[in-house]
Amino acid sequence: MASKPIITQPINAAAPRYSRNRRSDFAIWWREIDRVLLVLILMLMAIGLAAVAAASPSAAADQSNAKVTYSDLHFFAVQLRWQVMGLIAMFTASMLPKELARRLALLLGAAMLFCMVLVLVPHVGVEVKGAKRWLNLGVQFQPSEFLKPAFAIGLAWILSWRVRDPNLPVVA
Repeated sequence: MASKPIITQPINAAAPRYSRNRRSDFAIWWREIDRVLLVLILMLMAIGLAAVAAASPSAAADQSNAKVTYSDLHFFAVQLRWQVMGLIAMFTASMLPKELARRLALLLGAAMLFCMVLVLVPHVGVEVKGAKRWLNLGVQFQPSEFLKPAFAIGLAWILSWRVRDPNLPVVA
């Protein structure tokens, strides 16, 4: 009986790399990001946070009653929490690969269009200050607000087709 030779790889053979280094991912992201727009976004958020900080004591005093008493900076703290969550979401979304971002935008857009149809149904939508544009799925939200970024990404994708083929009538 003949024995089969055992094939081994040399010890110094380089293993294929399937994942990049996090530092190189960040370097690529930093090189490709629009820094002027990022600074403008951060400045706008800071201005909004300062406005909420100025209005928070007055709003807290106005909203407080015998059952609930809000601290002077209650609404400032709530706004700060939402801004931190928004920044995390923004940076996470900006690091997504383009193909995944497109797919998620299409999925988000389809889901929010479905939710907007649900809002039109009389028994599903929730009325807030006279407008019945909200859904309550544990937390109240307006589907149109989530449709906006999905629409922007989808529209940018369609407009980018013109770069590949200048004869496409994508603008019209």
